[in-house]
Amino acid sequence: MLIHIFGNPDLPFDALPVILLPRLKSALPEHTFRFTDPNELDLPLEHEDFIAIDTVDGLKAVREISLDEIAANAMRATTHDFDLSSYLTLVHKLRPHINIRIIGVPMGSNADTALPAIITFLSSSLRDTNKK
Repeated sequence: MLIHIFGNPDLPFDALPVILLPRLKSALPEHTFRFTDPNELDLPLEHEDFIAIDTVDGLKAVREISLDEIAANAMRATTHDFDLSSYLTLVHKLRPHINIRIIGVPMGSNADTALPAIITFLSSSLRDTNKK
């Protein structure tokens, strides 16, 4: 399964998912992790799921972010977040059967704390997705 990694490696507060990319690849080699520019995304195919990991301001712990939360916060976000939220809203409208999962990593998280939480979340989340 393809898992998109978002973040800006040039901004320390937004770089953790990108920093964790090699460790995620090592921990979950059966999946493909890709650093993704939100401006270069293609519309997923009808049978594809869309899974992404991104830094999210205001979170206390690694957790899934709903499309409703993304849409509600889109107008106060950065250009990156606006583009990603617009893209996800479009995907949901055009391909409503695609399962969209966004794993939010709290801004300012410690890599050694966030990594096991992400791995645990992905392991259970992807196992649940594969059962469908």
